[in-house]
Amino acid sequence: MKWDITLSTGMFLHQPLLDALPSIRDAGFRRIQISAFRPHFDYHNRELVDQVRQAADALGLRVTSMHAPYSESIDLTLLDDEARLAAVAEIEAAGDALAALGGRTLVAHAGSETAAINDNSMLRLRRSARSLSEIYKYCRQKGIRLAIEDMLGHLLGGRAGDLRWVLGQLPMQGVGVCLDTGHSSLTGRLMERVRLFGLRMVMIHAHDNKGKYDDHLPPGEGSIPWGPLLDAFADMGFQGELVLEIREEPDIAALLQRTLDSVCFLQRCAQGKPYSISID
Repeated sequence: MKWDITLSTGMFLHQPLLDALPSIRDAGFRRIQISAFRPHFDYHNRELVDQVRQAADALGLRVTSMHAPYSESIDLTLLDDEARLAAVAEIEAAGDALAALGGRTLVAHAGSETAAINDNSMLRLRRSARSLSEIYKYCRQKGIRLAIEDMLGHLLGGRAGDLRWVLGQLPMQGVGVCLDTGHSSLTGRLMERVRLFGLRMVMIHAHDNKGKYDDHLPPGEGSIPWGPLLDAFADMGFQGELVLEIREEPDIAALLQRTLDSVCFLQRCAQGKPYSISID
């Protein structure tokens, strides 16, 4: 079992994606997940999408996936139907860009980035399920897969039961889970979530934290037990995409080096195991 490392371009969120691609290639990464957030990447701009594809091809980079946009307004749980449909349209526009770039998996949030759990939670989760059903059908037409990410536990949609309920409203085929190691670890139930969602996991957002905040550190710099965690992924038969989702810092060169050191750390964790980790 071999897991190929993908690098999220969220590390470069405040610089244009085209400018970031050479640095990613020079660091040794070959697979990228694009963060669909403007001005980093204007997924509505088809000319820019074509430029990104040409640049990635020239550099030997493969776009494997895309993280759909999210914000207070791009929220699939909104009760106002006009606003909810506008959010759906934004995510479908990101799906258009992903398909044009030759990517396979679109990552979306089932919950809200701004709303906490409250009395309207179930009503809003029903809106989320309706939104994701519409996005799923769109993804099927484009030949791409939808991956739903688990969120921080205090947010609407962040409880494991909420995500499990939403998944139950959607088809098994073509819809998977993106397990976020940082979000899951901060709930205190990381291994439990791996067991709960493991059979549907198609992607891991891999990053570390020190147990208090969603730090998005390179794996090995925080308190997550990576050896046992990787073993648990293997036990669940995970064969999906392992994405390093590291938070942007001012010194990008130093951060890239720490990220490469993190890859070496993960490879050491995999030594002697029935799985391997590569960035080739």
